Amino acid sequence: MARVLVADDESAIRDVIESTCKLDSHDVRSFADSREAIAGYAEFRPELMILDVNMPGGGAEAILESVEAALGGPACPAIVVSGYASERLDHPRIVEVIQKPFGIDALRIAVKTALGAAT
Repeated sequence: MARVLVADDESAIRDVIESTCKLDSHDVRSFADSREAIAGYAEFRPELMILDVNMPGGGAEAILESVEAALGGPACPAIVVSGYASERLDHPRIVEVIQKPFGIDALRIAVKTALGAAT
């Protein structure tokens, strides 16, 4: 179906996101930190990113800004996962914020919606 890049420093969250996306036949690459995710973006060319809002080395917004600077243009859409209900994010490529802990159904719906919006 789609190429999905996952970046989260919590291995349990990363594993749940990856497994859920693979259930829907997506090709998934997962990274534990922002530096790896930024490098992986160029190689993998995802159609969607699912990013933790806060990670060592920079979270979702830092990843998006770095990818866009390297590309010289917009990155693919991103879903952001956050453990903070009041998290304020303001990047045009962020299409949805999912509150941790999240249910698998909520994640699947968000991915489907984000990929639909990207086409």
